[in-house]
This record gives sequence, structure tokens and C-alpha cells, in this order.
Amino acid sequence: MTDTIAYRILQEYQELNAEEHDVFDGPPTPIEFLRMIHISRPALFENCPLDLRNQWTDEYLSSRVGDVQVAITPDGRADALLDHEGRTYFVEPSYETMSMRQLLRSLESGRRLQ
Repeated sequence: MTDTIAYRILQEYQELNAEEHDVFDGPPTPIEFLRMIHISRPALFENCPLDLRNQWTDEYLSSRVGDVQVAITPDGRADALLDHEGRTYFVEPSYETMSMRQLLRSLESGRRLQ
């Protein structure tokens, strides 16, 4: 079953979108930041001159960030293969637009978005 086209596509997707993150020693340059946004990869900024952890509180982000688009899945796996009734399907998440405040409250409460 692992030689099906769906599994090959998934493997290729996973190779292109590794579960890694970039680590920067200091803040990124504007072009580095734009590249990160473009490829939607997480990043860790170490040794930054600003202590953003204390400044970017939930209240601050909620007041500055408007609506965000959130991927919703029943099991946390987006763009994945799902076996159902003997068939394999490539499934994508549902997307929901919500305010940053709603997203942060949901994450804090541990409530699953469905």
C-alpha cells in the first residue's frame, strides 16, 4: 500500500515541509523574515535585543492582530492520508477565520476547535 501515488505524494510533501525550525542568533533581516512568512515555517529567535515574550502578551496581540485563518482538523493532522472503509483519501483541513483573541482563548482553555 505504501507504493500508491497518494503515499508518494505525501512523502514528497513531508520531505519539502520538514518538521524542523530555523534558529536565528538575533533578529532576522527583513528579507529573512519575508522568506519565513512565505514558506510558513516556525522559527526561534535567540539573543534578540527586545524581550518580546514580556511585550507580546495575549492582550497586546489581541489588540494588534486582526482576524487569523486557522486550520481545523479532527485529529490535528492537516494534509494527511486517511484510511476509511478500505480506501485511502488525501484530506485537507477545514479553515476558519477567527479573531486572535478567540484563538488565544481557545488555545489557553485546551478546547479543541471543530
